[in-house]
Amino acid sequence: TGLKYSNLGYVLLGQLIERVSGTTFENYVTENIIKPSGIASTELSFQIEPTSHAIGYHKWWSLTNALFGLLINKEKFMGKKEGKWKPFKYFYNNGIAYGGMFGSASGLIKYAQALLPNNSILINDYYKNLLFTETTVNDRKTGMSLSWFTGTLKGNKYFCHAGGGGGYYVELRVYPQLGVGSIIMFNRSGMKDERLLDKTDAFFITGNNRMGT
Repeated sequence: TGLKYSNLGYVLLGQLIERVSGTTFENYVTENIIKPSGIASTELSFQIEPTSHAIGYHKWWSLTNALFGLLINKEKFMGKKEGKWKPFKYFYNNGIAYGGMFGSASGLIKYAQALLPNNSILINDYYKNLLFTETTVNDRKTGMSLSWFTGTLKGNKYFCHAGGGGGYYVELRVYPQLGVGSIIMFNRSGMKDERLLDKTDAFFITGNNRMGT
């Protein structure tokens, strides 16, 4: 028996939220997470605004670029080659509950800031403890809590989530014991959890429950 992350699971969770709340998943998230966190619609939302979003790119000389020809209509979704990169045209990922938002680093920073305090405006300490408790299977750690992946950097436990696909990649991480979080975003494709924040966070996290200045 094992545990694996599944996008399909979050599609079903989104439908469950709609059934219980009586509203759309987008509206529920907006009213209960985005607005209480003080996040503007230009920072995090379900609507794309092309004038304020970076163009996403994919490496032209890559196996995945060749595979795209089998998976998508490249003439429809991708532009002409620019040096070593192929740009994506603006498109919407129709998978709301598992990855259908548009946003900026400032929006995700505000989300992390709203999530971290004790009894925060988003979640009380009881449910936060459930959220940030690592799941076990047959007494073995799985590297996951509720929708967050887990890890340790210089003795400090962190919870993280990466999102990626054609033309974009982002990592969000929080260190509950330190009360800090970090984020990194790219306008290039990312197809796996690269844990790039391990490199950047090492500059300000110095050891067990300590931060540099």
